[in-house]
Amino acid sequence: MQLRLSLATLALAVGVSAVACTFTVDGVTGGDDLSVETDLAGTPDLAVPPDLTVVAVDLLGLDLTGLDLTTPPDLTTPPDLTTPPDLTPPPDLRPGPDLLTPPDMTPPPDMTPVTPILSVAATNMALSSSFTAEGTLDWLHAGYLTVGARNEKSGASELGTLQSTGTVARFGSYQRTTSWTDGTPTATATTNDGIYTDGTFTLTAKSTTTSRLLRFYVVVYRTTATLTVSLPGQTDYTQQLVSPGNDPVGIYKTYEITYRSAADSTLTVSIASTSSSVGGDVSFLGATLTTAP
Repeated sequence: MQLRLSLATLALAVGVSAVACTFTVDGVTGGDDLSVETDLAGTPDLAVPPDLTVVAVDLLGLDLTGLDLTTPPDLTTPPDLTTPPDLTPPPDLRPGPDLLTPPDMTPPPDMTPVTPILSVAATNMALSSSFTAEGTLDWLHAGYLTVGARNEKSGASELGTLQSTGTVARFGSYQRTTSWTDGTPTATATTNDGIYTDGTFTLTAKSTTTSRLLRFYVVVYRTTATLTVSLPGQTDYTQQLVSPGNDPVGIYKTYEITYRSAADSTLTVSIASTSSSVGGDVSFLGATLTTAP
């Protein structure tokens, strides 16, 4: 078996026009001779591959034809290193916590359900009553100087408009005196005036979750009068008051009504002449509203 190596083929493969190479094949060394024949007859040791180690290659004659080495890379304009890059961090656009205003530490409102109340007590009317002192929330007087006059606490609106049925008239000589110093349209007055009817007087008052006290000033004269007090969620309160047919002056009463509702609501109070003799009637002198003690 013979092995033939052609260095011309190797030189052509690497693009070298002239190659000086020294190599060894199974102990046979070749020089400039471009062909080597070695008798491989016999039984070659195929377990050991032939030594094809390249000892040296002369690259001086390497063909560099076609490579443009005349124009070096452009190094005339170096990168601008005089101005450092802007490393300022961007602004934090997230809203931060408000550290100037302290947190609201107001305790939550009491959520305990409010129990409504309604109670009525009748007392003899005092000889004189100061509506300014008794009506810290509001008050109302009817009949001062004229039958249609209505005076009330200035700036207040807790009492509604007095309603009436039947024939309404004014009386200026009641045996009780009322006064005020914070009224409108009349700022200050002391009077024995009032109004009466053979029908009904009805008054409303605002109701809240705070207990209030309404005083209702009435006179029953020669009639059977029925007082009715209504509050949503509560049973109506009724009471009769009888003044006999020969009563010379009538019955002076102050009804003290203590009330409270589970939510904002309206209290309604009425007094009606239900069974009267000739000339019998019920009178309204006024009402005051304050916070219950």
